[in-house]
Amino acid sequence: MGQVNQPTNTLDRIKRLERELNEVRKAIGLSSATISRGGLTVQDGAFFQVLHPTGHTLLLVSQSPGGQYFIQTRRDNGTVAHELGEAQGGLQFWSYRDNNGAIIVSDDAETGWGLATPHLTGALYPSRFNSLEAFTSSSFEEIFRGVIPWSNPYLWVSFLVYAPTGVTVDVQLTEGSGVNEDVLYTDSYTDTFLATSTGKLDITTGRVPKQALDLRMWARISAGSGEGRLGIIGIFGEQS
Repeated sequence: MGQVNQPTNTLDRIKRLERELNEVRKAIGLSSATISRGGLTVQDGAFFQVLHPTGHTLLLVSQSPGGQYFIQTRRDNGTVAHELGEAQGGLQFWSYRDNNGAIIVSDDAETGWGLATPHLTGALYPSRFNSLEAFTSSSFEEIFRGVIPWSNPYLWVSFLVYAPTGVTVDVQLTEGSGVNEDVLYTDSYTDTFLATSTGKLDITTGRVPKQALDLRMWARISAGSGEGRLGIIGIFGEQS
């Protein structure tokens, strides 16, 4: 039977080649590099990261399970400081986190409008009957006005309304210079004294974030005769 003719030192040669290959792999590690022309490209499916001496990632540019690339930076202690991520709806969002991992500020990934659930200052308003604004006219009177740079896609206004027995009060919220112009909310109230709200009002149509809204609240007596009253007890924005 014939045999393949092999050198007697084949095994030694293989071991030597493996050793040399390992040495080459170690030698190509970069201790310092400068890119003077061209650039560094991370292709689809690859990632770029900067590691902390303890082993955790300080900077990561990679692809999410949904297919979009994201950027994440971490502090020396390993907690996430900032990230550009991917939302369930497909809109990417940026966020900053505190040392406990809670998002403290981000843009809204659901509507694409403004900040997500911003923490805004609140206020307490007079609620005694005599502190409410009175009106008797059958024509709309401007009761409240405020010019506000708005960042949310939705607006809520909570208010107190009083309509004496046999009287119907109409309430209207507008954005603009006059009654019945760009009406955001309108409703009627009869024989009542209650706290209510406009509900969630979409204010995105024809507007942009940070646009100054000229909000005005109007009231009138539309049926019966007497004195109606109106008071604001809250105004706030909502993201989604």
